[in-house]
Amino acid sequence: MDIDDFLDKEIPIKREGNKENKEVFATQTSAEFKGAEPSDSLNAGKTGNLEALEKNYLQMWDRVSKDKFGWSSSLYADISRAGDEIKKTLSILSSKINNEKMNINRLISSAKNALERKNYGEALKLYSEIISRRDSIPNAFFEEKRKLSKEILPFYAKLAEQIDMKFAGDFNDSAEKADSLARDSFSSIEKNDIANAKNFYEQALEIYKSLPQGFLMRKIELGNKLIALYKEISILIQIQALQQQLSYETTNDSRKHAGTAESIKRLSEIKGHKKEMPAGLKKQAAISDLRRISEGSEGRSSKGLLDRMISRRLERANASMSKGLYPDARKNIESVLRLDPQNRDAKSMLKKMPT
Repeated sequence: MDIDDFLDKEIPIKREGNKENKEVFATQTSAEFKGAEPSDSLNAGKTGNLEALEKNYLQMWDRVSKDKFGWSSSLYADISRAGDEIKKTLSILSSKINNEKMNINRLISSAKNALERKNYGEALKLYSEIISRRDSIPNAFFEEKRKLSKEILPFYAKLAEQIDMKFAGDFNDSAEKADSLARDSFSSIEKNDIANAKNFYEQALEIYKSLPQGFLMRKIELGNKLIALYKEISILIQIQALQQQLSYETTNDSRKHAGTAESIKRLSEIKGHKKEMPAGLKKQAAISDLRRISEGSEGRSSKGLLDRMISRRLERANASMSKGLYPDARKNIESVLRLDPQNRDAKSMLKKMPT
């Protein structure tokens, strides 16, 4: 939550309508000032409210304006009494407002001290109280409020700047942590460590989901890395599941599932082998053609799953070889050959590896 959201929540502005249905700001008189107005004022004085006294006074001047020069001794007397009443009320309030100004200045000093200590919570709380006290001063004391605002403004600017800087710093720290975890996840994939890849990805995802609003471009860039991880890990997990299923069913004949057995039979026919081929060869052929199992099994629509993975591994191997990183290239080539022992590209690249 930034400072403007905080202030909107902590210092709501109350509004009321006037006779012309226009919205005007209403100043809330603090409890400290309420007892200062005389109770024996004119008709409007029954409210004990300075704003009501002022409103009544101005309404009498409306009557003067409408009557032109039609003399009214009662109106003349009422205006004189109302003016004296307001002057008396303002005089009583002035001393209280001077005390309030000193209180506000002390709060400003305390808030500045909290800001220097980087205690932003305390600084915001004090700022909220400062604004509340300033706004409780009647609007009739415009000049006093203006001077207070002039003293408050530099502190507010400094407070807002430091809070924004902290917000940006916290965001960058979290984003960098998520980015680091994403790199660790990709590194684990290169090592065929799917468990760690999944763990790093999930940690990065939780941090990413908790990032606050703002810095949208940075979030999109990080999101692109995470969605690439999501795709990579999801494919690897599906392939692992198919491998485990085939391994189990080809070594436990009595518990074979009909669907997988039929898929293995079809794979054997596609590869040009006889149905009666030994179980071990069936398993090897099946693993080499996992994409066809994915295509033929009910509920599995990830056509070309294995091909995509093999293609990525070959691309990485080729890139590593071009940089002279032969150990990394060998790992990717061997990974391809484990998935597809007959892969021609992998065999060709392996022959080019220095001995």
